[in-house]
Amino acid sequence: MPAGSELELLRYVVLALERQGSRQLNSMLNELELTASQAEVLRVIETFGPMSVKEVGEVLVCESGSPSRLVAALVSGGIVRREVNPEDRRETLLSLTPAGRLLAAEVRRVEAAYVQSLSADVDAGEIAQATRVLAKLVTDERLHHALERRFSNTWTA
Repeated sequence: MPAGSELELLRYVVLALERQGSRQLNSMLNELELTASQAEVLRVIETFGPMSVKEVGEVLVCESGSPSRLVAALVSGGIVRREVNPEDRRETLLSLTPAGRLLAAEVRRVEAAYVQSLSADVDAGEIAQATRVLAKLVTDERLHHALERRFSNTWTA
């Protein structure tokens, strides 16, 4: 098969995995009444917060535009709170409420179960090799930066 055909196949395999993974993870998160995108916002704020909506957007992989809609749903659900930044009153910072912290722990549990189900068919070496190859193909600066920031300990592209 010509190299171009192999790359086209790779593109569709990645697309199929993304769709399959989204369906599976959304199904698992359904018990928490969250989507995978909302769970990512929750985990980002848990890991890096308090932070502005703009800063959340800089670290997200699930959302290419503004995460305002996702954040608004989490705020209205009492999971995330908005507070004025004491260092710059023009800016609003996002942080988790107590309910949000509990929900983030549940999201971590669901994500761990999901990762465990994926790792049943491949070993750590195969995962590392696939990650290295696929990371080379991430040329979008915003996405590259988001991955680099989120996974600074393991990102190698």
